[in-house]
Amino acid sequence: MKLQRLLTIILGNLTNILLIAFTVTIFFQVILRYLFGITIFWGEEFTRYSLVFLTFLGMALSTSEKTNIRITALIDMFPQYIRQWIEFTVNLLCISFVVIVSVYSYDYLLNNMDFNSISLKIPMTIIYSIFPISGLFIVYFMLLENINIVKNFKRKVN
Repeated sequence: MKLQRLLTIILGNLTNILLIAFTVTIFFQVILRYLFGITIFWGEEFTRYSLVFLTFLGMALSTSEKTNIRITALIDMFPQYIRQWIEFTVNLLCISFVVIVSVYSYDYLLNNMDFNSISLKIPMTIIYSIFPISGLFIVYFMLLENINIVKNFKRKVN
């Protein structure tokens, strides 16, 4: 639980920093373009990649805090013990999907190691690395949630 809390704090701080950098960059792009006719050559690329990082790190953070979007109207009709097993099964399906996407994104990352971004001149592997990294976080947090579901179920059975 300490590791989960530490990772949640780190993810929260990273997303906050990225959101601030994203907002400041867009603000200055707009001001410079409309008031002075100047453009920041790297601004559009930075905001695009920041948004991608924000999205994937935000997914991992919402998984950690169990605040991801869920439609529970049908599930809420069942008794608590059945809801737990439905949630357990849904988590397993999500874990499977995330693992598959992470594996394919890792292959994509390896295939694009020789390319750099146009304006920022950073390796595209850094940009593409967010997919498997966020996938690892999501799988970790969902596995912890499933472990807690099983522990709660065992307590109620005993």
